[in-house]
Amino acid sequence: MFDASEFAGLAARWHAPTLAELAEARRVWQATGAARLDDVLAPGLAAELVMGLRRLPLVAIERPGEVVWCYDVAVPPVRDPQLFEPLFRLVPVLDQVIPRLATEVCGRPLVALAPTTFRVIAYRKGSWTDAALDAAPGTVVCTLSLGLADWPAAWGGHGAYRDRAGAATAPASTPAGTVELADGALVREVAVVTRHVERLELRTLLGPAPEAP
Repeated sequence: MFDASEFAGLAARWHAPTLAELAEARRVWQATGAARLDDVLAPGLAAELVMGLRRLPLVAIERPGEVVWCYDVAVPPVRDPQLFEPLFRLVPVLDQVIPRLATEVCGRPLVALAPTTFRVIAYRKGSWTDAALDAAPGTVVCTLSLGLADWPAAWGGHGAYRDRAGAATAPASTPAGTVELADGALVREVAVVTRHVERLELRTLLGPAPEAP
């Protein structure tokens, strides 16, 4: 399904996924409007990305329902040896692999709404979220974790979603390489981070694929 030479940033287990591997994610999506896929990135890629992305001038965003640090990244279409090379392994995963996997999970054709771009979000001490994902109807929000988030739950930072019935899923750690897919209408909850730790995640939006002429 995915050529290893073309998608060097993709973990080997996802080069030829079977429908059975996606069945549980599809079941959870149908029940709650949110699902996750584990170990999507090739070994080491998340660590490489963290080393580069932590140098970005992240900006504190404080708004009703959320305090986070953010930066929007646009990756040029042509590789340049002076640019941060891991980004060019990441973009095909964000723009092509994840939309195709999400199509299987969500049961409808999806595409990246803003190819070659993504938002970096950092949860640091004092960061938290308790708000709607604020996306247009029909949008699927894709969140790719780069931080291990394996610290104790009492430190905060673990995420959950309120499903369509208003019930919250159990807070869960998101190891590096985990992809979360969530209906844009859901509310995301991330408890306030109480220690000097940091979790990075990347966010993109998926939307309905254009109808063929």
